[in-house]
Amino acid sequence: MIAMNEKYVLWELDNKATVYRRLDDLEGPTGVKAFELDGDTPLADRWTTPGTGALIDGNPKTPLVPDCLTHTGWLVVSARLRQALEAHGVSHVEYLPIDLRVKGASIGLPYFVVHFLDRPACLDIEASGADFDLIDETEIDTVKRLVFSSDPERPLFQIAHFNRVFITSIALAEALAKDAYSGIRWLPLDTHPDWSGVDKTSSHWKRVEALYTRHYEHGKPQSFTLAAKPKAKRASAKQVDAWLAAIPNAGRFEKGRWSEAFHPGEDETWLDAYEDSPDDWPTFERERYRAFGFNDRGDHWLLDLDAGGAVVYFSHERGYGEDDFEVIAPSLEDFAAMVKPGG
Repeated sequence: MIAMNEKYVLWELDNKATVYRRLDDLEGPTGVKAFELDGDTPLADRWTTPGTGALIDGNPKTPLVPDCLTHTGWLVVSARLRQALEAHGVSHVEYLPIDLRVKGASIGLPYFVVHFLDRPACLDIEASGADFDLIDETEIDTVKRLVFSSDPERPLFQIAHFNRVFITSIALAEALAKDAYSGIRWLPLDTHPDWSGVDKTSSHWKRVEALYTRHYEHGKPQSFTLAAKPKAKRASAKQVDAWLAAIPNAGRFEKGRWSEAFHPGEDETWLDAYEDSPDDWPTFERERYRAFGFNDRGDHWLLDLDAGGAVVYFSHERGYGEDDFEVIAPSLEDFAAMVKPGG
């Protein structure tokens, strides 16, 4: 069992609310599935055109994107951060181009998925308290702590069978902090998977925190230009009243395998999380939606007044980004046909 807390740190994502800090729907090029990035097999020979990734939750009035983004175990970096990683000896990776987009439009800046190859089997499974996935018994879901059986001697790596963390040598972290790349947060290894018991007065914590502060205070996101989006014509109050006349009575919403209680009513609690922190959702337009029903779990059905009265589903577990609203039916009339009598 080897303790490496003083030698390595966690590479985490840290972005301010005004940048496009979330990456959604990463897709590989034709013939390459995104989940293949979880494996060690090289993909560069098949990744002959850029993949795509959707950026969400930024501010279109000041479009900015950081040098670093992460998405479900995948690390995405700018061209300048890629050059720094190559210059500082990062090995056992390949850089796969990705076209980052906002609402379908390319931001026009080169970015790359860092695909880790030959991930080292350096985790002490028993000492880490690892729990394996119930379906894929070769993959680790969670660990209680990060304990290593060997030192991979790499500046940047992921652990075999556990792609939930990116681990960086303190030497590489210090080198990158000198140029203050945006979007990076360094944390000590013992902060994973939670912060309980972390000694924030230790010299190591202060050293790592100082590196993070350097990125946060001096890192400059890249700006890009978004094509102007045609302004949608919002429905009039008269039109909305006509749509609401088609609200069905209480019953069960049925769509394929989807079945749950439907209760009519304009319950505005769906806006509570937004009103608690509106700055986190700078592009959200609350006037665009009209709530007309809810289920037994605190989720809501809304009319989209900018999309001809289409019915969208709002889950309280998601946010207020445009991609968080799932279209259920093209109209309230169509939605009403999906509600069957009964409890």
